[in-house]
Amino acid sequence: MGWAVGKDVRLQRFTTLDTGVVMTRVGWSVNSSFLDALSNYPMGNGLGGGGTSIPYFLQERLHNTVLIENEYGRILLEQGVLGLIIWIAFIVWLLIAAWPGRVRKQYLGSLLLWCAVAFSFIGAPLGTGLLTAIPLTSILMLACGWLVGRRREEQSAHRSSQTAFLPREMRAFSYR
Repeated sequence: MGWAVGKDVRLQRFTTLDTGVVMTRVGWSVNSSFLDALSNYPMGNGLGGGGTSIPYFLQERLHNTVLIENEYGRILLEQGVLGLIIWIAFIVWLLIAAWPGRVRKQYLGSLLLWCAVAFSFIGAPLGTGLLTAIPLTSILMLACGWLVGRRREEQSAHRSSQTAFLPREMRAFSYR
């Protein structure tokens, strides 16, 4: 890989980067903009106030648009601190509820999908697009729902196998 990068001029564009510009841009998008948005707009800036892709015919209705390259910063700007807390609580609940359990061969696909979902949410502060991309958002939410549904299905099957030895009258009262 290093040899290929060393031979191709197009792959050496990183050598022409100005470090000051890169540091300024990363500083704006990750740290200072988020903290500024938190202090300036604790209740949010309204729909579209986080710099999302609003159609041209609605852009005149936006006021005090703040551009931020951070998905959680965009959520903060559009929904406020409470919306951000609810969203983070949802992510934590999702990752706990969808955990595939013990790693066995038949659960490898569930574990890989859980890791892909977790890394998607972990990587969201690096830029916007996780919840505004047209196919990605729907596929991500579908994967989240499938993971939680599969985990609940496994838990109910485990509960029913535990109560299989009970008489029919006692099965109705177990695990309710």
